[in-house]
Amino acid sequence: MSSGPPPSGRRRNPWWIPPFLGRVPPEVPDRHVGLLGALAVAVCFENYDQAMLTQAIRQIAADYGLIEAQLGTLLGVVRLGAIPAFLLVPYADRVGRRRLFLVSVIGMSVATASAALAPEVVSFAVLQMLARTFMVTSAATAYVIVTEEFPSAHRGWGIGTLGAIGALGVGLSALLFAAIDVLPFGWRAMYVFGATPLLLLPRLRVGVVETRRFREEHRERAARGDARGEAWWVPLARLARHHPVRTALVGLIGATSSAGTAAGYNFSAYFVQEVHGWAPAQYS
Repeated sequence: MSSGPPPSGRRRNPWWIPPFLGRVPPEVPDRHVGLLGALAVAVCFENYDQAMLTQAIRQIAADYGLIEAQLGTLLGVVRLGAIPAFLLVPYADRVGRRRLFLVSVIGMSVATASAALAPEVVSFAVLQMLARTFMVTSAATAYVIVTEEFPSAHRGWGIGTLGAIGALGVGLSALLFAAIDVLPFGWRAMYVFGATPLLLLPRLRVGVVETRRFREEHRERAARGDARGEAWWVPLARLARHHPVRTALVGLIGATSSAGTAAGYNFSAYFVQEVHGWAPAQYS
């Protein structure tokens, strides 16, 4: 298959880009479109996994015998799993973006599927925290890959499309949640389905390539005799030292926006089922 754009200005979208998102720009090479599709798998299932816990929290609580007052603690503990991802992402500068992305996809899938087998709530929470760590790491690395590989003229399109395709994971989770009362093993079947990226791993290994920027930096380090490069914490320290105000403001924006939406979103499915008597399909 040619790596360049088609000769005409019109171009048929691949099956995984819905028409309502618009056409692929004719200048974007096929190899970049294929890369975007492989990355979108991980971002889609990251959204799937996050939405699944919110949607099925009532069923999970009933299975583990939790009372309503305990649900906030469970959801809060699971969300803390995003913090270790902040320490993992810098390893992309040492081991490569591709390797960290693939390892994160494997970790996300295994931890999600394992949560389906958790016999009690503590092990479920630990596995969900671990899954959240790898979910955030894989998604962050995916956006880094698009940022570094796509030409500047179409970088915004690539990032936007990746986010839009990833958001479809919420819809996929909602479709399964609608049938949660008839699925074998109920909510646990949804978690088993969350391991789908493992089945697609051969395709991801082929479709996700190392970025040119990392390859060039790796060659430069090898030429200097410094194959390992900087310690993982150095980029974080440099960020805090050179851009303290910008870092603090971006962190504050993220924290306050999350605090304002987390409670309402995380309890939305529980509220309409418990208070208004909605069926899962109505919520979906």
